[in-house]
Amino acid sequence: MLRSSPEIAIPAEPARSTRAQDPIGVEDRWRCPVDTDSEASKAADTVVITRWKCDGADAAEHSTQAGSDHHTIAINLKSTQLTFDYAGRPIHSGCAVPGATQVTSPGTPVRAVFHAPCDVLHVYVSQPLLAECYGGAFGAGHSGDIVISNPNLIFSLQEFLRQTGCTAERRRSHELVVYIPGAPSETQARREVNVYLASWQARNPGVETYIVEHR
Repeated sequence: MLRSSPEIAIPAEPARSTRAQDPIGVEDRWRCPVDTDSEASKAADTVVITRWKCDGADAAEHSTQAGSDHHTIAINLKSTQLTFDYAGRPIHSGCAVPGATQVTSPGTPVRAVFHAPCDVLHVYVSQPLLAECYGGAFGAGHSGDIVISNPNLIFSLQEFLRQTGCTAERRRSHELVVYIPGAPSETQARREVNVYLASWQARNPGVETYIVEHR
């Protein structure tokens, strides 16, 4: 006969703060880092990492101005659709694939309209830390403020095409041929490819892009 073991009372562990365990904070407001007022976060060797999630199906508009003491590095964690303005100038409209990265320099106003759910990691890198890295790399201090001046989203074209089932061939240094699986031109996949390639073409004006259907 099988007998059940007597129950042993195990003292309940005290509740632990997930905030203390998880170094990645959750943003209540878009691109407004949490805990940046603490003394630890103000240290030169500290990087603040937070996460912004938006699950709504309706378009959501957000705007903010980057702090004057740090660069903001945004890393996309899931595919989304958005319009992004940098310093009052539109720099992207369309699909953003996982891994797409954008850098905002200190004190720059930015605006985003998300047309689909999103999940973004925001990394806030202090100016003293960048100066320290520069000194370590070049053996001398940087004259003036360090500013990463290219705000455009950084995409991996090959990764995007792979996810959408497409392939690309570089025929010449200035020609790129994209092969799309045969499908009606009105499909969502075809529209996403067209929008993405238009955005990529705008960032690479020296390359002509041709779209070819294949079956």
